[in-house]
Amino acid sequence: MRQRLEKSTQHSTVYRLRDIDEILGLMSWTSREKTDELLRIDASLYANLGTEHDREDRLSVKNSSVRIYTAIKTIDPTMGKLLLRTIQDETE
Repeated sequence: MRQRLEKSTQHSTVYRLRDIDEILGLMSWTSREKTDELLRIDASLYANLGTEHDREDRLSVKNSSVRIYTAIKTIDPTMGKLLLRTIQDETE
């Protein structure tokens, strides 16, 4: 299992939310790699959001997700629209 994980982690740089534009501009990365990294950032935001966080913190993470999904939409319009629609449905 460990070998498989190491092989799948091709990029050693740890990207954060503020790096969305940089990720989108990486010409050496495939669309899949860019999407995977953006989704990793999104998952990390939710993983670090514990039950002790208040409504404002949760709203901030949700707004960050919208930014990430909008970026994904520039790479893969179908996936981006689906993600955005899903997060909108959660608020209704």
